Amino acid sequence: MSKQSPRQALKEAYNNLLPENKSLVNRKSLSGEFTPQALIEQLAELKSYGKKAASYQISWYDQRTGYLEVNRRKVNAIWFVCGIIMAVIVYFRVNDSDLIWLGQGLLALSIVLPLIWGATPLLANLQVSGKLIDADGLNLLLPLLLVLTDEIRPGSRIKLELYLGAANRGKHKVKTQKNYKMLTHRVIIRSWIGLVLLIGVYSILSMVNPQIFPPVIPFFVLPIIIVFYAFIYLMIFSIASSAFGKSPKVKARFLKIPRILIQAQLADGTLFQIDLTHWIIQKTAFKKKTKFKNFQLHKKKKKYKAKAVTSLKLAFPQKRYKMHPERFKGKFNRKLYISGKQVAKMKLKPGEKRQTIVYQHVQAKQGIGHNPATLPYPTFKQFTQLMIEGGYDRLRKKPQTLQKRPTTGRRGNKAKIEQAESQYLRDDLTLIKGVGQSTKVKLNREGVIAFQQIADMELSDFEDVLRHLDLPHNKAKDWQNQAKSLA
Repeated sequence: MSKQSPRQALKEAYNNLLPENKSLVNRKSLSGEFTPQALIEQLAELKSYGKKAASYQISWYDQRTGYLEVNRRKVNAIWFVCGIIMAVIVYFRVNDSDLIWLGQGLLALSIVLPLIWGATPLLANLQVSGKLIDADGLNLLLPLLLVLTDEIRPGSRIKLELYLGAANRGKHKVKTQKNYKMLTHRVIIRSWIGLVLLIGVYSILSMVNPQIFPPVIPFFVLPIIIVFYAFIYLMIFSIASSAFGKSPKVKARFLKIPRILIQAQLADGTLFQIDLTHWIIQKTAFKKKTKFKNFQLHKKKKKYKAKAVTSLKLAFPQKRYKMHPERFKGKFNRKLYISGKQVAKMKLKPGEKRQTIVYQHVQAKQGIGHNPATLPYPTFKQFTQLMIEGGYDRLRKKPQTLQKRPTTGRRGNKAKIEQAESQYLRDDLTLIKGVGQSTKVKLNREGVIAFQQIADMELSDFEDVLRHLDLPHNKAKDWQNQAKSLA
């Protein structure tokens, strides 16, 4: 049985969706007041569908960054020039007027085929682009809804705003920053190249069919233009080079994508709100780098930085948790760490009816290009740590009994190492491909000393350790698989 392509698998999964989920996939958003159980039943199906969508997006990204795609423009240009040359040769070499159609056909093919080749993958992607969703947020949302099923006030509903679509410049762009007004050098070069191509194509068309395209430039002038083409080319590039200005020229677009907003009232009267928002910064830098043979005046580099900003708001009722504002500040006015990283912001809002604490936790990733294949999301474990350690644990403890986060200094690390050595024998972690001596030292200092220890860890916990040590957490799965084979 042949394996389905990601596009076929996505189409089949879409056809198998329930009608309400098909409508949700098409809209890319869901908002309103619901019971947690109803949402779980509806969104559980979308989680498996989201995996099919992610698989297709990864395959599409691989195709667009492949060798043929990267060199598509060069191949199109070569095909276009060769087609025109062949059309001209046929026109001059064939004396029989009945075969002139051959030259016209070659000319048409030289123009049409590159357009078809470029448009085919775009049309194929357009067929399924409306069926794509970003379902990674459901890994956080579904377990959270399960918890809220038991924790919200009986008979109450939760307010949900969910967005499953991709980042869109027209819809989500907040602002654009750049250190230039216009790319003058690009306008000069593109205008000149466009004019040359226009004159060349029209001249050939006038030779093929002078009745429809009357000759504007005499034929004997064309060789003169070709002879002086190199000199004109150097002059235009020199003008464009001097018009480049200060290097580099940088342009940054800021996109804001609201993903998840949940508001609910818990059984103890606490108002609960979680807001997950993605920020994407698309940065393009133009650095002056002149290469006449490649028609190049600058080197363009695209980068992105994506942030997942998770805001948690807990408003505790004074009727249930009576405390003076100063006592409330004493309980909560301490640093909070999630997976070894300090929470970005913390704000206290004492009041007569409610005492409110707001946390803002940030996760970031960056890479090459403008469109990240995946966006960062908090795990459910990180969220529960934020809510329990930052909320109810501090609320129930007395201010003087609150303890600081365990130190990561010598004493804290020594305790971790001793605990690990009591359970595992030390291994040479450099046997894992990708783990060098410096990485091994960092892991050992954090108490990670053995292959079996890495194999026994949850993948999310191992990723958290790598993040805390400023190591590539995207290698966690690969390193863990290697550790299992070496254990």
